Amino acid sequence: RSQPRADAVTVVVTNPTCIHNKTQDLMELDAHLILLSETSATLAVQNKEVFEFKSKGYHTIWGHPMPPQMHGGPRDSMRGAAAGVSLHTRYTCRPSHIPDESEWFYSGRFMHAYVQLPKFEIQVCTLYGFPASKAEARGKTNSLLEHAIHRSRLSTHPTMICGDLNHHPDK
Repeated sequence: RSQPRADAVTVVVTNPTCIHNKTQDLMELDAHLILLSETSATLAVQNKEVFEFKSKGYHTIWGHPMPPQMHGGPRDSMRGAAAGVSLHTRYTCRPSHIPDESEWFYSGRFMHAYVQLPKFEIQVCTLYGFPASKAEARGKTNSLLEHAIHRSRLSTHPTMICGDLNHHPDK
C-alpha cells in the first residue's frame, strides 16, 4: 500500500456499477484518491463499506444514498438504483460546507467535496451522467455538468470535475 507523497498523487476514476463487496478490488488499484460513479450504494451499503475503506486507511464521503432496487428483505437493500457517487482518499477530506439542495445531489448524480493534498487543498466534483438510452440524456448530462461548474465557482480552490458522463457533452 503506497503512502501519499508530496510530489505524486494517484487518482482513479471508475464506474463500479455496484460497489457492494468490491472494496478489495478497488484496493488493488493502490490509489490515493478513488472517485466512483454509479455506486448503486444504498444507505445500508454505505454504512457497511465505509468501515471496509476505513480499515484500509481511506477517508470516505458518500453522495446521497440510492433507494433499493427491490423491497422485501434485508438483502434487497444491498443494491440500489443505478446512480450514486463517492470519494475515497488517503488524504484528509471534507464535504462542501455549502449545502447542495439540488435535484442532482438528491438523485445521487453529484457530490462536492474538498481534499487536503500535501501542499494545497482541492475541490472535487464527482458526477454520474445519464446513459444514452435515456430520453434527453445528453441535455440532462449537460445540465449536470453545468451544475458542477457552477458549484466549483463558489470557491477559489483548484477544481477537479470527474466521473462517468456516459457520452460527450454538447458544450
